[in-house]
Amino acid sequence: MERSDRPAGLSDDFGARVVTRALDRLAHSGYHELGRVLTTYRQGTLMLRGCLTSQYLKQVAQELVCQIEGVAGVLNQIEVRKDADRGPSRAGAHRPLPHFGPTPGDRGRADSSQEG
Repeated sequence: MERSDRPAGLSDDFGARVVTRALDRLAHSGYHELGRVLTTYRQGTLMLRGCLTSQYLKQVAQELVCQIEGVAGVLNQIEVRKDADRGPSRAGAHRPLPHFGPTPGDRGRADSSQEG
């Protein structure tokens, strides 16, 4: 279970209960993929994260949790990827930029594109 932040004026236990209810609804939805969705809660907002294979399942996840007591809004950051069953998302992962130009080992060599 993800960490839940204390909503203004309410106990830490309340936020933990909201997260527990959300995870329970997702896990028992009848869609096994929804059991992999992660949730966090802060000041009335429940955030959903993870990867699913369809926009439909993303919407189902949101609908399942939006009626939970204490949830004033849902921030749905679930990614939709056809290959979501194949492992964790690499969204936002650092990717090195391609190198254009000579590499340190190419010093002193003539550029073949400029030759005759």
